[in-house]
Amino acid sequence: MSNHTELVARLGDILERVDGIELQVPHDTGLPTLEPRKVARIRALLGDSAEVLSQVVAAFDTAEAPAEAPSIELAPRELADLAFVGRLELDQLRETLEAAVAEGKPWRVVADADRAVTRVVRALAPIEGALRRRLGLEAIERRWFDLDDALASRGHYAALWLATERRQASVEAADADGVTAHLEELARSIETLRRDDLYPFLRVDDRLGIRRLQKRILEHLGAGDGESAGSVGARGAGVRLWQDAASFFRLLMQISRREELREHDLHLAARLCAELAEGAAVPDELPRALHERLLQLACQDSELDDLLARSEPGPTADYRAPLARIRDRLLGR
Repeated sequence: MSNHTELVARLGDILERVDGIELQVPHDTGLPTLEPRKVARIRALLGDSAEVLSQVVAAFDTAEAPAEAPSIELAPRELADLAFVGRLELDQLRETLEAAVAEGKPWRVVADADRAVTRVVRALAPIEGALRRRLGLEAIERRWFDLDDALASRGHYAALWLATERRQASVEAADADGVTAHLEELARSIETLRRDDLYPFLRVDDRLGIRRLQKRILEHLGAGDGESAGSVGARGAGVRLWQDAASFFRLLMQISRREELREHDLHLAARLCAELAEGAAVPDELPRALHERLLQLACQDSELDDLLARSEPGPTADYRAPLARIRDRLLGR
């Protein structure tokens, strides 16, 4: 039992060290490099985390589960498996971070450090909580994800995806000046996101992609040599740029794969399935308020995406099948 107490203490110490690491890199400069001392702290954090997870594996790998363990507890073998997987992931992240440092790639160092710090908490916090319960200790609330922040981030991404998706046909049919106007509006939307208070808290990889896309758009619009932004040749480049933007925003919507959002989306899809079921008190045409709620499930079903891309909501019956598919997939059916 004393060994378990020591493990809890060490897990807690490492998790407290995470709280002291600040990774809000200024996004309006070209100097994202972390201080060498901070990189060293993160390297040490990864090493110490992998070591304590190895100790958890050693402590519980051969232990036998009690005949009737409380449902809230992880069985010893489950603890060992969880620690084993977490250790493998942290070892991989440490190698990736070391490679980025060795290659002198500042943005990669920042992005890998960002992922590493998040993954340390995700790997250690559940194990710490399980061990504290086994020892009869009071649980410590660890902020290893923030659902509100995740929902807000996805809301921004969904709005940008929807804007590019709905206007795709208009952009492809527009003349050179029309394409330019669409791109100018998109550039303003991206700048609005970058000025939002939430922006510094987005994943570093996401911010890097957003910056690159914005730079491409502004360079296209500001082209002063050769073809102007409104020329026939530049029109084709502008359309391709719009298509790239639409693909990028769809890629950002993979944020929905995060564990906390999957759980949220399962409950949301189940509620909406019930609200829109045949015989429920719902109009034949989907109410706009429900259509807006459905946007949270964008990029998880192609048929639903087609419905969301419409300028006006469609028949309620059209939404039932895609919603059921999303619900069943999240349930693992």
